[in-house]
Amino acid sequence: SAHHTRRTAADAPPISVRVVGTSKMASFRLWYCRMLSLVFFGIASIMLLNPAFNMSQDGIDFAGMGVGGRAEVRAYYFGSAVTIGVAILSSDTLTGVRTIATVLGGFAAARVYGYVADGVDHDPQFRAHQHGVFFFETLGTAVALALLLSGADPTSSVGTEVAGKTKRG
Repeated sequence: SAHHTRRTAADAPPISVRVVGTSKMASFRLWYCRMLSLVFFGIASIMLLNPAFNMSQDGIDFAGMGVGGRAEVRAYYFGSAVTIGVAILSSDTLTGVRTIATVLGGFAAARVYGYVADGVDHDPQFRAHQHGVFFFETLGTAVALALLLSGADPTSSVGTEVAGKTKRG
């Protein structure tokens, strides 16, 4: 029978962040994925802890909702934003950037549909906020698409690499 040596945590090599490829574009893709995941984690935190603040910028009276409605808003926005952030962080940069393009592009497309179907808000304060959000959704989508078209390296991990194997998250 083969002799097996028991390994301990002290035997493991240190965890280090590694970008596969040396190009500035690969580094930017990695940075972009990490930054956007932080944005989604920030949105999740705000929507869990103080959704009235975020929703009031669009004229939505969070306090006027019933308890079930408030719970639904928190659950949906928090759960969705955390899921998007984790999906970006736990995938290779190509998939992370594709996720960003899909999510932000979907947000922007739904907003355009809403403007066509419902018109724009007549309150200039709300309209300015909505247009600002639309601008950043469109800009984020454009940056993600440009990164996809630049030939993203699908082996660049957004997570960390441990002993030659990618550890997600």
